[in-house]
Amino acid sequence: MKKKIAALQLPNSGVLAAYKTLTAEELAPLLRRSATTIRTDVRRRPETLPPRMRLPGSNRLMWLESDVVTWLEQCRHRVTG
Repeated sequence: MKKKIAALQLPNSGVLAAYKTLTAEELAPLLRRSATTIRTDVRRRPETLPPRMRLPGSNRLMWLESDVVTWLEQCRHRVTG
């Protein structure tokens, strides 16, 4: 499966930044949860998930890969102290 990459032209910089996005199905194996559980947790227990990316006018569930990695690192540091 191909990874989805969103490209963004940063204003006044000429820099093109690329962001990999993850769906609930792609996030599931990283968190060892089912995609159904992730979709449920988005509504019922959002604090148990990485921060999601919200696009204006869209209800699509997406996460930035970099946000997921950062969140996992923070969880690891909380556990290991």
